[in-house]
Amino acid sequence: MPAYLVRTIEEHDLVGVFYAPNTYSLAFMIDEVLDPDDCEYLLIGPDGVVWSSPAVEIPVPPDDEDDDGSKDDPVPWSGARFSESWWMAVYYESRKRWRKIEHTVDDLYGLDPEAPEPAPPSSPVKSGKVLPFKKD
Repeated sequence: MPAYLVRTIEEHDLVGVFYAPNTYSLAFMIDEVLDPDDCEYLLIGPDGVVWSSPAVEIPVPPDDEDDDGSKDDPVPWSGARFSESWWMAVYYESRKRWRKIEHTVDDLYGLDPEAPEPAPPSSPVKSGKVLPFKKD
């Protein structure tokens, strides 16, 4: 499965690193945080995010007080780093070409977020009639 490094087109701001079977699935993942139409991706090879020292027990023990997600994330992301090939993709200009994500919200959900709301019906909808069926 391909790995993608994703950034915004205008600011070149890092959006994330994703594994997805195709760019359509990638667009769904990006839509959690941004409009995928505003992003571009670079195909990157297999690699990962690593910690060079002890980080956190996995699975992370549940915290009963954190049901609403308000508590800080126990994973020490500040101690994490990209492994070598991903680090190179982030810190050096790649010879590979960044590609615009060609899938829009309209493609994903079948709607245009810029379209105006439809007008309400002019008259109330009448209920239907029940027709009896004859048994032969």
